[in-house]
Amino acid sequence: MDDLKKILKLVLISGNLKGINPLSMLIVSKSGNGKTELITSFKKKGVDFITDMSYGGIVPWLAKDRSVRHIIVPDFIKITEKKRTTTANLVSLLNALIEEGAGRFKVLGHEFDLKDRHIGLITATTKASFAQNKTKWESFGFVQRMIIVSFDYTDDTFNKIIESINKEEYLKVYREKLIVYGSNISTEEMFNKQLNKYINKSFRGLKQLQTLTKANALIEGRKKVNQSDVDEIIRLTKFMNLNYTKI
Repeated sequence: MDDLKKILKLVLISGNLKGINPLSMLIVSKSGNGKTELITSFKKKGVDFITDMSYGGIVPWLAKDRSVRHIIVPDFIKITEKKRTTTANLVSLLNALIEEGAGRFKVLGHEFDLKDRHIGLITATTKASFAQNKTKWESFGFVQRMIIVSFDYTDDTFNKIIESINKEEYLKVYREKLIVYGSNISTEEMFNKQLNKYINKSFRGLKQLQTLTKANALIEGRKKVNQSDVDEIIRLTKFMNLNYTKI
């Protein structure tokens, strides 16, 4: 991911260039490929991470805090799948903020001046969503204002990620970032590997099945996953689909 991180870093650094509008970036990849982790991996002054936004909320905020140079929204659909008038107002505002500057606005009876205010937007969407909505987003004139970056994984990279998940290396990162509560249930890589063929090439799916085996061990009163936990979760995977398994 180093090259993708470098592009993202350059886009964020563009917010520090005098006399130049901050760049914006849209990341496109399959669901579960780590887009959110990528765009939230940088902590930098002047960069705010928000899960959703509204026209009435963003205007007063940007008028008050002029230090914000980039906004990170993890899911582009959050912007474009609101009610039509809400989406139109929000996209129009973001278009102006990204390029020409927004001007004066009235929100709930208060006037705000965003005339010389410019921000960059960092956001992401799935490959399927981009294909489905590309024409609509282009009609907004919005996508053209952004650097579009896409990526996927080779089979070799995919297998290396699966191997890493089987070793539960991702849990080290979680434990560094989060305050961990509850019981610590351990497992061996040999048990995790048995779950690989039930995940339909989903990294999230493999982590979810691993967690289920640990949960099963916990309710059985054990601190360590054994073969019976794996067998039980594999048995239950027959329901984890949209095949409407008959019971």
